[in-house]
Amino acid sequence: MLPHALFAAGLTLGHGEFIEAAAIVMAPRAAYDATKETCFLGLQRLAFNCFLGANELSVALHDLRTKGCSDGLMSRGVNGSQGPESMVSFLLSLLSITEIHALSDSTERQAGEPR
Repeated sequence: MLPHALFAAGLTLGHGEFIEAAAIVMAPRAAYDATKETCFLGLQRLAFNCFLGANELSVALHDLRTKGCSDGLMSRGVNGSQGPESMVSFLLSLLSITEIHALSDSTERQAGEPR
């Protein structure tokens, strides 16, 4: 199985729960931190995009209107519940994504500065 498929497989329909989504987003970040291999940043973004609708139902779990995050995917769409655990999972994932991009932007700027 391709690496990106392994991460996407953790974000599929199950028992209606979006299980361990934050961990699936943060795992490639940990791999990047350990190896500095940029391919892991793409995997992280792929996993995070599941919150935004890049999942097998093409339905966003994060609701821009309510600012909430649905608890999971059901066979016909998102679960109507927006529990606090799902919101924390989304926010941890968002933080992980924005933090790594802020760090890489800072590193790129520093690399371009004369010493």
